Amino acid sequence: MQYSADYPGAWQRAVERSHGGMALFLAGGVGSHSPRPATGGHDGAVQMGESLAAETLGVLPGIARSRVIAFGQAGVEAELPELQNRITDEVRLRPWAARRLLPPLAPRTFLQALRLGDAVWCSTPCDYSGELALDLQGAACRLGLTAVVTSFNGDYIGYVIPPRYYHLDGYEPRVMSFYGPAIPEYFDEILKGLVAAVRRESLAQE
Repeated sequence: MQYSADYPGAWQRAVERSHGGMALFLAGGVGSHSPRPATGGHDGAVQMGESLAAETLGVLPGIARSRVIAFGQAGVEAELPELQNRITDEVRLRPWAARRLLPPLAPRTFLQALRLGDAVWCSTPCDYSGELALDLQGAACRLGLTAVVTSFNGDYIGYVIPPRYYHLDGYEPRVMSFYGPAIPEYFDEILKGLVAAVRRESLAQE
């Protein structure tokens, strides 16, 4: 029962010791993923963080620096549907009952995108599925950009996973998918629109 920054903290400390600057860790599309360190407990987390730091430090020397960079930012407030907290595949709580069981959830949330050069950071208020993130990366690639999804930004509205998994009996699809099977496609459409918007904004500035 000790507080720890887990493997991101170990990564940050290792990078800052080696590089001398400030290191910031952003969680990616972490839904449907679980870390698998070689050993358990705190030692395993430190080992995984330091291994990631070594990979990071290996890449840094090859990054080209520039005094001029394309920049763009966009965000949108998204209306959320009624809660769909399920007991079984056929039975779910009425929204008013779900609201009494779940932590306070606002009727809307916020998604945003930030472009730095050819990279776009898309922030989401959830555990965003890595599979959905791959699809977004493909859409950005077709626009000549690289997209990365970050989770846990601002609000928290549970897991957002591919609809085909919604009816499975498990923690992510059953317990933590608060808003039903349509929310992934809804967020995917918004995020792809934001990526296109920051691309247009940067081109207009150029």
